[in-house]
Order: sequence, then structure tokens, then C-alpha cells
Amino acid sequence: MSKNHNNRNQYKDYKKTEKIDNKNQSEQTAQGIEGEDVSIDIDLDAPKDNYEDALQVQLDLERKNADTFKRMAIQLQADFDNYRKRNLQATENARQDGVAEAVKALLPAYDAVLSALKLVDDPKVREGLEMVEREYIQALKSLNIEVIPTLGEAFDPSIHNAIMTEEAEGIDSGTVLEEIQRGFRGPNGVVRYAIVKIAK
Repeated sequence: MSKNHNNRNQYKDYKKTEKIDNKNQSEQTAQGIEGEDVSIDIDLDAPKDNYEDALQVQLDLERKNADTFKRMAIQLQADFDNYRKRNLQATENARQDGVAEAVKALLPAYDAVLSALKLVDDPKVREGLEMVEREYIQALKSLNIEVIPTLGEAFDPSIHNAIMTEEAEGIDSGTVLEEIQRGFRGPNGVVRYAIVKIAK
């Protein structure tokens, strides 16, 4: 047998031994959850009980890591759900604020319709104005904007603005006697306070 042939056989034996050593090393090393290398040496020639104990330690470690990753995944999902809900709520609040600003810009036209209703005597004209007023209110309801109740209600500074008082026999003090300007509110609060006259 030639010298070169012997060298080739020795090289093959060396690579085979190196491959087996690397495989054993990779199988016996576990990566800890904190990034630390946790090595478990398993002696195949050791007594059966010791071998099983080493396997049990490795199994316990893997279970611990699995539980940790599961908890992390659950927490991540919960954080994402909360983030999504906050974004949805912020988006809805911004939309409602935009609606409120648009309604404020249109309220003078609505006030003009109400003022005309107080002055017009012609039945047909009055009927037309009442129809416009009803359509306006219906459109506001579709945007979640509602009229603030006034007449006969107890004065509420969170929705009413009292600019006048009047003696009223038999009526509790603070009761709204007259609506001077209609108010509106939406999901995010008052769009415009109702201006009222209340009983002393």
C-alpha cells in the first residue's frame, strides 16, 4: 500500500472523528433563555440511572424554556391587542372630533331655520321649513350627534348655559323655562352648550 493511500485513509478517519465529536457537542449543549450556554454531559457508559437522570435534567430544561417562550408569546399577544384597541379608540375619537367641528360650522344655518319658523305664518312655507329642520336633526343623529334636552329639565352646567333667570310660581328652582339657543352633544362631549333661561 502506498504512502499516499495511507495518508488519505488517516485524513478520512480524522474527519469522521471530528464530525462525531461536533455532533455530540451540539447535542449536549442547550442554549439558556437568558443567552447563557447550558451544557449537559451525558456519559453513555455511566449506569442507567445516571443516564436517565441526565436526560430528565435536559427534559426539564427544555420544558422550562418552552413555558417561558409560551408566556412571552401570550404577553406579546396581549400587548398587541391592547395596542390595536388603543389605536382604534384614538382613530374613533379623532373622527368624532372632526364631525363635531363640521357640525359647529353648520349650526348657524340650522339656527336660521329655527328663527324663520318663529316668524313665518304661511302654512306651506312653515311646512317646508319644518321638513328641513327634521332632515337636519336626522342627519345629525346619523353622525351620533343629538339635541340637548332643555324645557322642563333640571339645570345642568355640564350641558346648559343659563343666561337668564325668572320667578316661576310652582316650578322648582333651577328648572329650565326656555331654550334660547339649541345645544348639541356627541360621543366625545358637548358640541355646543344649550343657552337657557331657568327658574329662580
